[in-house]
Amino acid sequence: MIGARILGTGSVLPGRTVSTAEVGARAFPGRDPAELVAKSGIEHRYWHNPETDSVASVAADTLRLALETSGLQAHDLRRIILSCSHGFDGVMPATANHVAARLGLRGQCDCFDLNNTCMGFLTGLDLAARCVATGMGPVAVVATELCSRVCSPEEPRPYAIMGDASGAVIVGPSTTGGILASHMG
Repeated sequence: MIGARILGTGSVLPGRTVSTAEVGARAFPGRDPAELVAKSGIEHRYWHNPETDSVASVAADTLRLALETSGLQAHDLRRIILSCSHGFDGVMPATANHVAARLGLRGQCDCFDLNNTCMGFLTGLDLAARCVATGMGPVAVVATELCSRVCSPEEPRPYAIMGDASGAVIVGPSTTGGILASHMG
């Protein structure tokens, strides 16, 4: 029986480091930044550069790292699943298509966007494991969130805690264990 396992991982923290003091000055003027750090546990976060970074560019950079750790090349992929809960780069074509293009893939693998809010990456991982178990693998799953695009000081709670990040896995076949099942409820 063929199962699925994680072959490689990658992560990216795009853009510049933003301190809680900077965020606090905008969202909670006059409030002690140390109090915000104590309540949230967050000393800094990363915000992408809107002039150079997009969901597709950050996701592609993350997938390159995951491919490197897996020992595979982009052309080995059979599917790319891109998860993002704060908005993709566009509606059509799917942002995952732009990721594939940035990896040099043209018509070589299936790809699609997945918006399942906080469960997006786990849903993508579940789908990838099922694809691999039925013979369609390896599959890349990447979750890219550029929350700084949509958070503002006018909504101080999410603004004070959200940051930008991206993580990816390459899921491939296994005959010795790995991802055995998933249960989400």
